[in-house]
Amino acid sequence: MSFQLALVLSAVMVVGAVVVLVIRMEGRRQAAVEDQLRGEASARGWTFQTDREPGFRVRRWTGTTDGIAWSAESRRSARQRRHRGQGAQRMRWWADTVRGPSGAVLFLGVPEGDSGPSFTVAAGGGVLARLAQKATGLVFDHAVDLYFGREAGAQVDAGALEKVDGQVPPGYFVMAADRAEGARVLFSGMSEAMRAVDSDLRPEDPEESRPWVLLLPRRVSIARMDPIRSTAELERVARAGAALVRRT
Repeated sequence: MSFQLALVLSAVMVVGAVVVLVIRMEGRRQAAVEDQLRGEASARGWTFQTDREPGFRVRRWTGTTDGIAWSAESRRSARQRRHRGQGAQRMRWWADTVRGPSGAVLFLGVPEGDSGPSFTVAAGGGVLARLAQKATGLVFDHAVDLYFGREAGAQVDAGALEKVDGQVPPGYFVMAADRAEGARVLFSGMSEAMRAVDSDLRPEDPEESRPWVLLLPRRVSIARMDPIRSTAELERVARAGAALVRRT
């Protein structure tokens, strides 16, 4: 074996050993964090568990806050990289309710200073307009599935949602399966409730999006493209969600 080849093999072995060490250290760090989360959840009477799915490390909680039973899930890319807008990191919280709107009502939070999504996509009945409308609907449907999960997304025809005007809370756009029902929901006190949610859950980083909130006939969900970082943060989400459930 030549000296150069031996040197290369030695370098590869050293790099491999370092990679293995880093992976083990990261695994131990994650285990310590999850042990802490498990203990904090147990102290509140919640349950906590972890799971692995292809490309993701998933943390799940169930609990009761202010009399409302709920579930939550936080997904983080196994590679620990931030690919915003592609679902590499996200969280969602949901609770069932005995009553709600007759159809989906969706609150889309946007970052500070963002004008939000356009609602003037290819109006008209021509072939190109219909194709553009269909493509936009498919993208919107995918976004709803990504934020809220396929079970909730299956109950929403995102492409058919209509923009709702009126008492819309600042920083949000409101879409509804039925515009009149969406206006009724806002008028019934949900606009004020969403202002409180925004105050509790507004991200510190102005470039991060506000959460999205989905109201269904039997469920209230909160979601965003950032993971749960602490038990205290999840508790704020749970309290905000419980307040929304009581408003439905």
